[in-house]
Parts: sequence; C-alpha cells; structure tokens
Amino acid sequence: MGCCCSKSEVAPSRSDEKYLVVNQPKKVETNDRYNKIGISTIDPSLLIKGYENESVSSLEEALQPFHGKISHLNEQIQEAKSKCHYPSEHNLTHDESAALYLYLNQDKGDTVYNNLQQSWNTNNRTQMEPWFKYLKLLKNALNKLPDVKSEVYQGISYDKSIENILRTKNTSLYTCMGLSSPSIEELKKNLQNKSDSKMLLVGYRSVDGKDVTGYGPSNQKETFIWPGIKLTQGKQNELDKSGSITFHLTGKKKIQIEVKKKKKKKFPKKFISYVQQMIVKMLVVVIMLKDIVMVLKDFYINVHIIVVQLIDVLFVKKILLIYVNVKDVINDFVIIVLINL
Repeated sequence: MGCCCSKSEVAPSRSDEKYLVVNQPKKVETNDRYNKIGISTIDPSLLIKGYENESVSSLEEALQPFHGKISHLNEQIQEAKSKCHYPSEHNLTHDESAALYLYLNQDKGDTVYNNLQQSWNTNNRTQMEPWFKYLKLLKNALNKLPDVKSEVYQGISYDKSIENILRTKNTSLYTCMGLSSPSIEELKKNLQNKSDSKMLLVGYRSVDGKDVTGYGPSNQKETFIWPGIKLTQGKQNELDKSGSITFHLTGKKKIQIEVKKKKKKKFPKKFISYVQQMIVKMLVVVIMLKDIVMVLKDFYINVHIIVVQLIDVLFVKKILLIYVNVKDVINDFVIIVLINL
C-alpha cells in the first residue's frame, strides 16, 4: 500500500525531509492490506505530476514499458482481464477494471502492484514516469466509483516515533496511494493476531476515498486513497484501555486557482421557441426597414433632381422677363426721342 513504503530520503530538492510510511512486519499470516500507515511529510503527488495529461490507452499499451522487467506480464494482464469485474455497474471499461484488479491483487512476487510500490519507494520522479499511462487508466477507473464519506482506517503495532510525528502540529502530512478499511473493528481484530497488543491506528476523513469493493481478488470492503491530499488534525485522538491510540486526520482539498464556471441556466423549450420566433420576426423587420431606407434614398435623389431642374427653369424665366422689361424701356425711350425731334 502507499506510494512510498519506506523511510528513505526524498527527492534531492527536499532531502532534509522524509516520507513517513510504515509497513507492519509480518509475524503471522494475516491480511496486511491495511496494516501500514500511508502518510508522507511531503506531497507525493509531485512525483507523478503530469500523468493526467497522458492519452487514454489500453492496459497492454499502458504497461508496455515493463515488458521484460515484470515476469509473466502478459499472463498477469490476461488474468486481470478475465477475472476483473466487467461489465461494471459503474461503467468502467474493460481496461480500467483490469488495471484496478492488478493494483488490488497484492500477492507476493513479481506483480504489477509490487513493482509499482518499488518505484514509489525510490522517491524518484524518473522512476515513476513510465507508470503515467497506467496511473491515468487507474485514476479514470477510480473517478467512476462511489465516494466514501465515512472514516476509513489503517494501522500498525504501536510505534513511539510515529506517534511523535503524528502529534507534531507543525509537520505537514499527505496521503499516499493505498488501501484502507472502512471497519476499525476488522482492523483491530487483524492487528490483535500479532504479538503486540498495543496499536497505533489512523482514521481518515474527506480524502476522496473510493469504494473498490468487488473489483479485486478479495471480497473485503476496501477504500482506495489517492496520493497528495493534505491532512489536518480531526477530532480528538482516542486512547483505549490497552494503550492503543487512534489518530483522526481530515483531508484538506487543494485550493483551485482556476475560476469555477458558472452553471448555465436551463430554460423551458417553449421559452426558447418563443425567443427564436421573435428573433426571426425582428430579422424580417430589419430587412423591411432596409428596403424602406433604400426607397427613401431613391426618393430623395429624384426630388433633388426635380428641384435642381425647377431652379434652372425659374432662372431662365427670370432672365427672359428682365429682357422683355429692358426691351420695353428701350422702345419707350426711342419713341420719346423721336417725338422731341
């Protein structure tokens, strides 16, 4: 379980910090799927940043980089495709369901799950990059599964150093990739089979857990936790009679920088039809107005021509009238002159 299952040093840029992921040593044959605490003091999702940009592929293509590195890989893929939960009531594709089956198949040996864990343990982004297509397929599957709202649990036999880190208020903690149990009683019962009676349990809330029950070889109820959810102290820690401690951690979602898109209001079909009709009518009116304007323009031009012509006619008439008047005056003058002679 977990994206980082050791206390090894982290990436060079933060080499002073350590991943905090504790695996419970096996002392008897029990179910150890949740017997570990998968938390990190730095954000493990940074190791896989960009995987979401990968194109969706088949399971065979997603695991292509590991051919020759994982023994019997083709057989594992075929087994997953034949035994996975498909068809799925949650609409997972065959490849998505098979990818999830491979992760949930946590048997010993050279399995896909164990190789993925080894890559997480290196705390090296370069080692994680070949897994990006597989992680894209896995995340697509998880996105279709039901959310788990209730508290889920992981646990180990008591470890004082881990308790101290969990109690430190100034330490940032993040989830790692892994499984958890929705039943604290089942987890306690499993841990009680070990030699130590005192336990250290961690409960998680609001970590975007997904119910993967029925998608793996086991029929147990299981919750998948994705890496990179920042954790804060939840309700008060609990201490029982045996000295076992339960820490309650709550996930804090990352602040989204992107502006949330406003939901579009849905209008009734009748209203939409009415608006469409009104738009058509308005277009008809606009076309008619355009025609009227053109007619008025032509009318103006014709009136202008007529006015100009009238002006020209009036001017000629005025000249003729002046000529007639001048002619009469001259004639009168001539007659007067002749009489006086």
